[in-house]
Amino acid sequence: MKLNFNYAWLLVFSLVVAGCGGGGADSSGSTNTSTGDGNSGEGATTTQPEITVSTVDCSDCEKSAEVNIMEITSDEAISAIDVSYQSGYVKVNSVLANKSGGTSFDANKQLTLTFSADQAGDYSVTLNKVKVGDTWYEQNKSVNVTIVETVVNGHVEFTLYTTNGTLINTIAPQQVEKGMKPNGLYVENFEVQNYLYDEQSNTLSEVSTLTLQADENGETNFSLAPGKYLSHFKAVRKFNDQLVSFELIVKHTVENNGSHFYTQFIYPRNVSSKLMESQKALYDDIADGSLMDMNLYNLRPGRYCTSWFDDSYSVVNINEKVSVTYNSFCYEAIAQTGDDIVLEYTQSSIAMKVALTQGDAQVGLLDFVNDTMQYDHQYTLGSNKLNFEFSEFAETGDVEFSFIDGKGLSNNFELTIKVME
Repeated sequence: MKLNFNYAWLLVFSLVVAGCGGGGADSSGSTNTSTGDGNSGEGATTTQPEITVSTVDCSDCEKSAEVNIMEITSDEAISAIDVSYQSGYVKVNSVLANKSGGTSFDANKQLTLTFSADQAGDYSVTLNKVKVGDTWYEQNKSVNVTIVETVVNGHVEFTLYTTNGTLINTIAPQQVEKGMKPNGLYVENFEVQNYLYDEQSNTLSEVSTLTLQADENGETNFSLAPGKYLSHFKAVRKFNDQLVSFELIVKHTVENNGSHFYTQFIYPRNVSSKLMESQKALYDDIADGSLMDMNLYNLRPGRYCTSWFDDSYSVVNINEKVSVTYNSFCYEAIAQTGDDIVLEYTQSSIAMKVALTQGDAQVGLLDFVNDTMQYDHQYTLGSNKLNFEFSEFAETGDVEFSFIDGKGLSNNFELTIKVME
């Protein structure tokens, strides 16, 4: 009986000890999952570190600028992280992180991840896991970053000439020698109105009016934000106490932080025959080689007239009208001959109507289908204008024209009108 009692007592004691052995405590407040290479050993107590990751997305970060995207804190020092990203630069506490796999650094309880990129675009960075001691802990935190192009105004420089090669300047008035081309034309007021062209809405909106200065080389410069522009230059001075405006309307594109240089003609506008007659009388009274005040006839380009089209964005909807103005400026009147202007299709598949207006009077309305239009245009002394109004387009597409000046006043012009739905 004594042997059986001792055996039973030993059996109970063994069962109690077996039921209490190998138990581990829960880590307080931690949801980290270890995937590490460490092993705590059977029967040892393990606790997971408290790791907090905060992320910051960025939708308008500047190119090449470092931005904070993650803050990592831990109650135990972190010695490595595993991140994944395709391009750009990720740094952890100033250490460049590998695009995949682990990156080691001096262990720290607080980490800051930054991102930067040299090119605009959309980027994603994922923190896969962090390493504490010998163990990796999964995180799977992602950040999206959009890098935008840094907008820097472009530099724009224009050199403006009259049609005889005289440079516009704002330095000082001076006398000129009759019979010799003046080096410069002094103007009292010089400005440019800039209109930004919106391709989506096909509209122009004024963005600035700038007062300009032009040096002895005729150079004037200003800056504009990137975009497509229509710029209207006006250079004004008096002749016979009457204001005459020399103008240029030109379209151009400004690139981000770009430098743009243009050389253009600028033309006199709205000069009456009466003013031209008085200027010619003053000019004729001066002996060749004598000094004289600047006169419109000092700017004569060696031919009777000069002609031009103002630049424009000729983009219209199919149910709209588009107007184009043919300008000329004459130092002598030219007789009408019957083949002054020829306007013809270079693409004849689109029907339309063309109305011609000289001054305030409509002088023609033509069905322009597979046809060539001729018009007898009277070139009077001073400023002349002939307006073309295109309408009733039959279909969309690019309508191209060859505009031939029968008087040979200038090179032939090519006009293109883009017709959209």
